Amino acid sequence: ASQAMQAGPSAKDVDYSCLEDEDDENSLELDPATFRAFVEGAVKDLYLAEKPGEGGAEGAAAANKTGARFGYNAYVGQVPRIMVLPKAPYNIVHCSPAISEVLGFREREMEGRSLNIAQGPMTNVALLQAKINEAHGGTRSEHAFILYTNKGEDRVVTIEFEPEINVNGEATEKVILTIDHGDWVPKKIADAEDGRAKVTVKADKPWNVEQTSPSFNDMYALKEEMILGRTLNVVFGPRTDANMFRQLLMQAKSARTQHVDMWTCRPSDMSHVFVSVSIFPVLDKGEIGHFMVVFKHDEMAGSPQFTSPRRSRPGSSPLAAAAGRMTISE
Repeated sequence: ASQAMQAGPSAKDVDYSCLEDEDDENSLELDPATFRAFVEGAVKDLYLAEKPGEGGAEGAAAANKTGARFGYNAYVGQVPRIMVLPKAPYNIVHCSPAISEVLGFREREMEGRSLNIAQGPMTNVALLQAKINEAHGGTRSEHAFILYTNKGEDRVVTIEFEPEINVNGEATEKVILTIDHGDWVPKKIADAEDGRAKVTVKADKPWNVEQTSPSFNDMYALKEEMILGRTLNVVFGPRTDANMFRQLLMQAKSARTQHVDMWTCRPSDMSHVFVSVSIFPVLDKGEIGHFMVVFKHDEMAGSPQFTSPRRSRPGSSPLAAAAGRMTISE
């Protein structure tokens, strides 16, 4: 007798509360990309497990594939994604319900339409299409774009491009765009004097410094002319993980605020300064053209009570996340 094929869990049955226990100080924070990869892998492994099905081996294989796709789709429904064909006019063939949280469109409003539905005057269409074509060729990437909501409002978003992979591990003729709110602050906030130790650097290599605040200059005993046009290597020392910091700058270009605790160095006397650093993407003329890098000195570093430096995982700040939901005109 054949056994009924077991379906995967529905989206409403997935409980994520265990990941939101703020009372557990020792719990690890998973960034969204890591958690998404973990869940997708777990779902595929779970529903590709061998189960008896109708019609012998072929029936079992079909049941496994269907179960895997059901479980995978149950998870993907929680993620703001669209699936497009990688050629003009880049028609949308599938849209997850969660896309409405970012762009306001419902699935039926987007499916069957071209990607033009979410584009506007400030969308870099040529780059968007190039990224889709790269993903079709097997190259995954992430970049910041300006898209438009169903009400015509502009939004800075972070888009992750990847080829669609079926349950057999084969690439299909479709590309998946995972779209999330981007982090950003206006240029006028980056330029304003607000008492914080901060610098404004260009968003492209080698990330030259364009502006410093009086608090930053005081922290490192610098004159502004000593660092303008140069890189932040001026305040890096033997204990600074410069390669890690450069990686965070590259990740910030995708409209994702980065945070890290790190050692720096005061050039005048070569003393070590331990700081908490936040890298905020700065929106200027429709592009992430600069970063606002904010330094906060940890006064406890080097004292008997201080044990060891703590390196934070990259993530989004509440300030930047709120800014990402504003229109550019605001």
